[in-house]
Amino acid sequence: MKAYVLSILGIVVVGVLIDVIIPSGSTGKYVKSIFSIFVVAVIISPVINLIAKAKGLEFSYKQISINSSFVEYVLNKQVDEIEFKIESLIEDEGIYNVEVELNHSVEFDKIKYNSCVINLENMVLKSDKSHNNIYEIIKKIVNSETGLTEEEILFYE
Repeated sequence: MKAYVLSILGIVVVGVLIDVIIPSGSTGKYVKSIFSIFVVAVIISPVINLIAKAKGLEFSYKQISINSSFVEYVLNKQVDEIEFKIESLIEDEGIYNVEVELNHSVEFDKIKYNSCVINLENMVLKSDKSHNNIYEIIKKIVNSETGLTEEEILFYE
């Protein structure tokens, strides 16, 4: 009960601050409408909890867990998208049929790129491109998209 009273007092204080800070007008009306929905939710939350307990339902945040296989799937799809983007940027430079493979690891749900293997086995150059600068063009594109250094970008022919 003490927590409920404190939350009501907190809502009142925040309401006064919003009323003072937010200017009148359409934006102010929108913010106040959203805030009033929040106030109603806080006020009726004990009633919802009582009904849930009466019906034998209990809500617990402990039941929420992260599906690590889904997170891994999503991160692998992001890597696939980056590989496709790099291949598209290389094609925009007139270098076709280049395959990009990013070697990566996941640290704290973030992707860390370790190296990149560029397969030039089936490469086709636009007629006005020369072989001397394709490595530099590809390295620059891969670096801009992944942050990998030149030593971490490997070419396979």
